[in-house]
Amino acid sequence: MKHAFPRLGTTLDVDSFDLVALLTAFCLLFVSADMRVFAGATLFAVTFFPTMRRSPWFWLFLAVSWWPQLVLRWERHEDHCYLINYWCIAMGLSLMGKESYATLKQNARLLIGLTFAFGCFWKITSPDFVDGSVTLYNLLFDPRFSSGITSMLGLVADQAGNDQTAAALYQQLDTGTAYSTEIACSPLLGWLSTSMTGWTIAIEAVVAACFLLPQFSISKKIKDIALMAFTATTYFFVPVVGFGCLFCAMGAAQCEPRQRQMRATYFLLAIFVIIRANTVMV
Repeated sequence: MKHAFPRLGTTLDVDSFDLVALLTAFCLLFVSADMRVFAGATLFAVTFFPTMRRSPWFWLFLAVSWWPQLVLRWERHEDHCYLINYWCIAMGLSLMGKESYATLKQNARLLIGLTFAFGCFWKITSPDFVDGSVTLYNLLFDPRFSSGITSMLGLVADQAGNDQTAAALYQQLDTGTAYSTEIACSPLLGWLSTSMTGWTIAIEAVVAACFLLPQFSISKKIKDIALMAFTATTYFFVPVVGFGCLFCAMGAAQCEPRQRQMRATYFLLAIFVIIRANTVMV
């Protein structure tokens, strides 16, 4: 196995990159329905052909092949579709260098840190997010939320009626007509949206600081715990498998070679995200 990837052989346990590659391939399955067949072929190649998954050209080709979809059909793709493309490019470029694993680990750390830093910056500079309005709206009308936390806790009394009310409101707004409406939900939903908003901003800030400021000892101690806490708490309620598995893949990639248990924990967390998503969707 080491001979199949000599650059990693001196610095990487033989299973480390294999685990990262497998998690990344799983992410692709949940990124875009339009590319599901292609993603399945990628997962097959990563699983059964070690030489391919350890080739920089494989990952670079994989990234480039998605560009037409990302550019020409940009309105159909969410932000994690672009992040996983960056990650595939980072994997390919990392494998070209002499210190492949060290470069891959650095790229993973920076991508995680910058993703959370930009995400946190957007949230704290958006008044509608800071006051909890965005989260409340998502809890009421986003199927990823309403099919998870709100339905599980019984906080929305009449989801179908609320959806009809919202549709009527949008129609009235298009014509410039004033519209009076009332949404049926539990008073606890407002408290929940405020709590979730505060937690999201706080945990994203902690993750960003830990991964972008690795020189501090506290960052080294809690960075993985913070990332796992964000992933577990967020994707338990919001089953966005692509994002959840991708953070697990990058988290495993930035681990030290000796941290076998930490990489295994990231893998188990990815499995949890997938199972939870399937449970909610059923």
